[in-house]
Amino acid sequence: MSIQVKSALESDRISHSYPYIELLQAYSENEYKGFYELAQEIEEQVGGALEGASLEYIRYPESASLFHVIEDNFPVFMHMNPTSSEVDYYKLGSLQTCYPYSHTEKPSGIILEDQSYLQIDFTFAHHIKSMKMFLLYSSFHYGRCNSDKEEFYFFRFDKESDFMFRVNTDPEYLNYKPVYHFHGNCDEPHFSVKRFGVIDKLDYIIDLLKINLERIESKTAKAHF
Repeated sequence: MSIQVKSALESDRISHSYPYIELLQAYSENEYKGFYELAQEIEEQVGGALEGASLEYIRYPESASLFHVIEDNFPVFMHMNPTSSEVDYYKLGSLQTCYPYSHTEKPSGIILEDQSYLQIDFTFAHHIKSMKMFLLYSSFHYGRCNSDKEEFYFFRFDKESDFMFRVNTDPEYLNYKPVYHFHGNCDEPHFSVKRFGVIDKLDYIIDLLKINLERIESKTAKAHF
């Protein structure tokens, strides 16, 4: 029985952010059997970074792994760029800390000692031939909710496509959204930031929180979980 190869645009890992090969960023030189192996590796690095910064945290729910893996059950082809006919083949998977909720449901993710939270969401492309992992999209979202579970403060570092697509239309270039960007309480504007590696950005954000958690609370309000 042959396995059906679909367009990456048909993947549930993709919304309207147009995926293409030139966006991919090599995670490491290692080969991986699948996304669960990668999730375990990154979970150890996240836990080590939090403990190294003396930031206490809980998993929610506590019995769950830090990262929840959601993967397609079919391979996809992806174009080199939005105007190219050249393709290559991958399997797409997401690693999310916000299990059992989606990232739009807050608070969720890694719950910090002051009841604020850090959500980490990765979309990886597993190359069919080389078995190497490539980062397609990422989001590091820090937030604080009030007693009504409404988010009143957040900042986020994202890696997303600079093209949007809709069914039966050509990809649309988003001149306002750099691939690597940062934004705060308002989604606009998207401030361009330098290309970042997964672990380097993780370490940077954890160091930022270690220094600033008390300052953020003093200038905003108590967080509730």
